[in-house]
Amino acid sequence: MKTPDRYHRQTLLAPIGVEGQKKIRAAKIMIVGAGALGSCSSELLTRMGVRSITLIDRDVVDFTNLHRQMLYDEIDAQQQTSKVEAAIARLSQINSDVEFVGFAIDLDTTNIEGLFNDVHPDLVIDGTDNAETRYLLNDVCVKRQLPWVMGAAVGVEGRVAAFVPGGPCLRCVFPKPPDVGELPSCDTIGVMPSLVTLVASMQVTEALRILMKDDSAARDLTTIELWTNRIRTIDIKNAKRDDCPCCVKRSFDFLNNHAHSTAKLCGRNAVQVRPARPARLNLEDLSNRLRGLGAVDATSLMLKFSPDDRPDLSACLFNDGRMILFGSEDRTLARTLYAKYVGV
Repeated sequence: MKTPDRYHRQTLLAPIGVEGQKKIRAAKIMIVGAGALGSCSSELLTRMGVRSITLIDRDVVDFTNLHRQMLYDEIDAQQQTSKVEAAIARLSQINSDVEFVGFAIDLDTTNIEGLFNDVHPDLVIDGTDNAETRYLLNDVCVKRQLPWVMGAAVGVEGRVAAFVPGGPCLRCVFPKPPDVGELPSCDTIGVMPSLVTLVASMQVTEALRILMKDDSAARDLTTIELWTNRIRTIDIKNAKRDDCPCCVKRSFDFLNNHAHSTAKLCGRNAVQVRPARPARLNLEDLSNRLRGLGAVDATSLMLKFSPDDRPDLSACLFNDGRMILFGSEDRTLARTLYAKYVGV
């Protein structure tokens, strides 16, 4: 008995067809972040049959991930399995046609270019949870003439945009990242699971348009307000700035500067995290956001925080943007918690 073509329903689609499926089967996709957006987009692309998927994530599976990160289960959370390992184990069961490569690393300026040299992706999908990494990705993709698709989902609001060589880049549309602590994170205001699947689906669609060389690709910045069922689009195709420091002047500020610097505090079982850019934290706003997540004690200069889900840890956050994490000397954990609680 002849095995049916698993991609038949895709090749029937007018925008794809047989030739489009060949392009999908040839595509090497890098997904940075294997959390909510990354796990959903990686599953969709796996089912569609791309040639290879490279997954990058620094974190392990936690029970708080399970309501929105579709690839993981309770066993992964109990065992604190690396997200990359758990994701690849699941994805490999879905489609053996696809090659999977995983890096359980903290992506930063010290390793990102070497990683791109090793992988040679055709397209990058953003599944990160912080602005600094997105601007770093923008620098690398502009430098290497690679398309990439941005995505964000926090609370009930999402955002999607694609950037291609020759068009506007992220810094044309948003010249600089938000200030440290300016934006909430899903760990402080939550995130709607259905928003994650919607944003990831739109990211994958943008990626397909780019692979199909569709003229509609990289045209819009889409903003989703899920609770009110409102979707707004802004045409950014002609948003390229003549003075853009990145795609015009080719000054890769985020690639050439270190991201959050970390330092172990000698003899104190503690790590200090310092943001990449000068920052002023609004400790009162941060205190209000964190109160539902643990014990908070704030003054005008410093905020002490003990998370309920990690009673072995405590943190001091300062109004100059620094954080000292007590109870661990793990630099990656410190950066992860900084992104989780401060939001950058």
